[in-house]
Amino acid sequence: LIPFIDAVMSEDWAAAETAQRQIETYEKEADVLKRDFRLRLPQGLFLPVSRGDLLQLIVEQDKLANLAQDIAGQVFGRRMKFPEAAVDCLHRPLEWARASAMALAWKLAKESELVPPPARRSGCSQPLPEIHL
Repeated sequence: LIPFIDAVMSEDWAAAETAQRQIETYEKEADVLKRDFRLRLPQGLFLPVSRGDLLQLIVEQDKLANLAQDIAGQVFGRRMKFPEAAVDCLHRPLEWARASAMALAWKLAKESELVPPPARRSGCSQPLPEIHL
């Protein structure tokens, strides 16, 4: 959402549309990953964490991806404008949420050895704040 918000703030609707399309692509990829994760999750009794908890976490993450897609679609479709003072208020929670999700995904992958660590996308060149769990 950050590149999308930046484009909206600068009223660059072509860049906002590109960012919105990218969000849609990421949401579809998230759906595929969710399905793959469910299929690859062992059915046995012995997991380091509850299978139900893992599945619930995936459901909640999917809700976030869906929400990002909905927000981008509504803001772009209505050509909404945000007050200049809102930029920092919009960026900070998004950066924190992104860093938290990456840290949690890394921790789960490392502990459960179910999935490989998250790969850095070429479009995400900004360093993430360090979060310790």
